[in-house]
Amino acid sequence: RAPTALRRDPRGALVHVRWIRRLCRDVRPAVVHAHWLCGYGAFAALARATPLVAMAWGSDVCGANRVKTLANRIALRGADIAMADSQALLDRLIELGAAPNSTVLVNWGVDLATFAPVNGARPAVRADLDLGPGPVILSPRSLTPVYNPDTILDAFALVTRARPDAQLVLKHMGVDDPALPGMVDARVQVVGHVPHEEMARYYQA
Repeated sequence: RAPTALRRDPRGALVHVRWIRRLCRDVRPAVVHAHWLCGYGAFAALARATPLVAMAWGSDVCGANRVKTLANRIALRGADIAMADSQALLDRLIELGAAPNSTVLVNWGVDLATFAPVNGARPAVRADLDLGPGPVILSPRSLTPVYNPDTILDAFALVTRARPDAQLVLKHMGVDDPALPGMVDARVQVVGHVPHEEMARYYQA
């Protein structure tokens, strides 16, 4: 298990670096794939984990302050491969020091057997999920500020002027519903953690 020490604290960061070094010594992995560049990517680089694949997520690079940018450079200097899921993010990694011939653009895969349309059965799926017959807008990102939930709510308010029967599903990964000020409309449904298979149902709706 990962240490409970705070990663953003210098001492906590050191604890994580030592933990990764121990893991690599004990497990002897064929490859180390570190996600979140300025966190585990930098820690793995400092622990001299090798071969190291460092994966950028987006806000870890594009929203980085000076300290996190330094950590990103450390991660990229120690990585054998740097990965990102968009060309814009990959270009930023190269600006930060990643070798262009050691970068990989990779998009997230989809299980097409599970995440597939239900031809003609959409009304039944919506009924199963307690959704009405009108159009459904699904927002599957976290409701933390970095994903702009207030902007999504404001945009939905504009949509309902033209389509009063529209419904918004705010699907987040947590257990407790976060407090979203002003969200009192019955057409907005907040859904927390659900089993993987049920997530496909929301897309089918």
